[in-house]
Amino acid sequence: MSAIMTHRCHDLTSAYDLGFSEKIARSLSLIRSAYGQLGDRLVFEHNLTRESCVVWDLTKRASPNIRGFCIATRFQPPETVLFMEKLVAQYPEIRIYESFYMEIPEDLPEIDPSLCCKILRDRPKRQALEEMNVSCLMTGFHHVHGSARLDLREFEAVTGELSELIPILTWDDEDVARYVESRQIPCIPPHEQASCSVGCSACLRREHHSAGMVDEVARMIRAQAERNILSGTRHSA
Repeated sequence: MSAIMTHRCHDLTSAYDLGFSEKIARSLSLIRSAYGQLGDRLVFEHNLTRESCVVWDLTKRASPNIRGFCIATRFQPPETVLFMEKLVAQYPEIRIYESFYMEIPEDLPEIDPSLCCKILRDRPKRQALEEMNVSCLMTGFHHVHGSARLDLREFEAVTGELSELIPILTWDDEDVARYVESRQIPCIPPHEQASCSVGCSACLRREHHSAGMVDEVARMIRAQAERNILSGTRHSA
């Protein structure tokens, strides 16, 4: 992984100041480098957000052979389910892992949203990591308003067996929106699904009721929760 690690050793702060075309080139380079070294063990987790759609488009530009997966939960709204179905129909290399069979109280998202997310996403993700033989998981996290970097790096070891690649970490919302427009990428409309959401309507309802603090804080908490799940699933597999 030396070529990927080289990117990490550079001053990442300066990468946030790159121009739009340079950021695209950097992201494509990261993905191509990782795939060149890891092959099928590099897998993308598509969580159906606008950022994920951008990374998936970059991934297909880097190599049409890179695989991905989505996680389906019982709380996803119809728009999300429909979008997922269309995505998988167009890209059969994306697998769907479901958690519908897991029994939880219907009000768990209100009582303990972190536990709800862990139950409904942890086990399917663990299954995906195992069945797809993932050694490096690619995600769509990106730079949000300066404070949501969470000390992440574009490439980083999560456990001894699993690493994470975040090819658009240095992008901001404007970069994401510009890329979506320039490439005419199909996305779930913002009024139907907030970009910070992993796609569960229960969490969306909670976020819409928490005016003011949601946009920044929710993204940070969700990003860290996702990383906690990612680390925990590999340890407990």
